[in-house]
Amino acid sequence: MDLPDYEKIFKTFLYPLYETSIRKRKTFSYNLEYEKNQWRTTKEIEEIQWRKLKKLLAHCYENVPFYRERMETQGIEPRDVKNKSDYVLLPILTKEDIKENYQDLIAANYRQLTRTKTTGGSTGVPMRFEFDPESDQRRNAVMWRGYRWAGIELGRRSLYLWGGVLDERGIFRNLKNKYYNLFLRRKIVDSFVLSDKTTKKMIDEINRYQPLNIVGYVASLMLVAKYIDNQNCSVHKPLSIISAAETLHEFQREYLEKVFDCPIYNTYGCREFMLIAGECEKRKGLHINSDHLLVETIDENGVNITERPGRVVITDLHNYGMPFIRYLNGDIAEINDKKCCCGRGLPMMASVNGRELDIINTPDGRSIPGEFFPHLMKEVASVDEFQVIQQELEIIKILIVSKKGLSEKEKIFLKENVQKALGQEVEVYYEYTDSIPRTNTGKLRVTLSYVNKH
Repeated sequence: MDLPDYEKIFKTFLYPLYETSIRKRKTFSYNLEYEKNQWRTTKEIEEIQWRKLKKLLAHCYENVPFYRERMETQGIEPRDVKNKSDYVLLPILTKEDIKENYQDLIAANYRQLTRTKTTGGSTGVPMRFEFDPESDQRRNAVMWRGYRWAGIELGRRSLYLWGGVLDERGIFRNLKNKYYNLFLRRKIVDSFVLSDKTTKKMIDEINRYQPLNIVGYVASLMLVAKYIDNQNCSVHKPLSIISAAETLHEFQREYLEKVFDCPIYNTYGCREFMLIAGECEKRKGLHINSDHLLVETIDENGVNITERPGRVVITDLHNYGMPFIRYLNGDIAEINDKKCCCGRGLPMMASVNGRELDIINTPDGRSIPGEFFPHLMKEVASVDEFQVIQQELEIIKILIVSKKGLSEKEKIFLKENVQKALGQEVEVYYEYTDSIPRTNTGKLRVTLSYVNKH
């Protein structure tokens, strides 16, 4: 059976059979719902979003002790929230709120029905949270919609350069995952440990499996691309590549497209919600999944902003088990009012600027965004990977992986530009190393600041 035949049978028969009849899940029907929603007008999508939000607020007031107490403290009930202006007056939910009020955030009518997930701990401390079955199914449905924009269809042969599975739940669970991935025609390649040897194995796996699509962390994709470029390797050309989990800078997109000779699609998500936004075939910005989530950006005073970067605040419209209302997830992004020429009514996110904690602050009051360093390092060809660490306000350590070593000219260029950006009050130390540790989920954080900014 050739690939197109399998895709057609998988989408129209095998996947609906498995999800609906065997697993008794509504993932397939939710997928159809979201497929229709994307082509509605912006106003129609906003109406869908508002109906879902009103229903969620009523549920929280009736069943979630944390939110009922918050609303009563403010002297409001769900019926008082009549428009967006009322909604944005609701308090922000922080990670600290979740840790300190965990049990009170679980809905009374969903106890024993939720599952537990843990974030990757990119801020240093992993966070647990709960989600219910419908939320899980809808997240997967939205993910498939977003991946379809980049050419990944259900049942299409795809390869993932992903974090290794740290699963200690037994042989049966791991075997089940293996065969489920075979069923989806999804090949997972561990990118936790990266070296010349493992990178070569990844390229061999790409050439052997010949995926039509590749999904990967930006850092993993860049390392593989640099190896291909430097070693003049031949590599199978996929139809498209999705970058995930880390900020994709434009120079990285250009480099990856040159090496792999295919379009790169940017996505934005986090473990608490999965796919938040993604690029369609036009690649003119990221479509926000606003029929599934309510995404805002706020300034330092908590005021909604657009057309410039702000702190990301998200409400999950479907996680009734542990509702997240106006959750501050620690990211910086920019929302704008532009419309995509693709015809979808979903609103646009212009860019994702990285983690809020990636910002480096200095004694003389400067705030250096995390994206400064990738743009600087791209000018130093001998740098394979790097990480900027700020343990104290006046001290910065920069880890550098360089297989061939930096030339004196590159060292001078780097030191002059780093010092210029950070100011003379900051001491900068350079440390050359063979590798840089990843987070628990395999991501590379290029800037780490442990300085309290508040």
